[in-house]
Amino acid sequence: MPDIGNFCTSKDKVTINPEKSEILSIKGNSPGSIYLNGAPVKHSTEVKHLGIIRTPKNNLNTDDRLKTARQTIYALLGPVLHARKGFSPVVALKLWNTYAIPRALYRVEILKVTKGDIE
Repeated sequence: MPDIGNFCTSKDKVTINPEKSEILSIKGNSPGSIYLNGAPVKHSTEVKHLGIIRTPKNNLNTDDRLKTARQTIYALLGPVLHARKGFSPVVALKLWNTYAIPRALYRVEILKVTKGDIE
């Protein structure tokens, strides 16, 4: 695998930084020591990929997705819009549906969803 990575990176004229790279073992199989450009790549129990925290079980972290939606709404509210100062529920629902929900669901299609995550 690292030989393929070295070949592709030299072909595309890019480099992979071994200090910033991490290896996530799936199904409990540890591949042993892997080196990139002579430097070892560290093994990790969770890796952040495309903004999603991945674990060996590859489960959907529902709490993290809800936290993202909540932070999005709070960022939209800011100092201008407050719920206590006559913020319309219709506007809040529109913001939630058009901005917060897509942010929360972005990149979720690459994870497997269980029945417990839906409930």
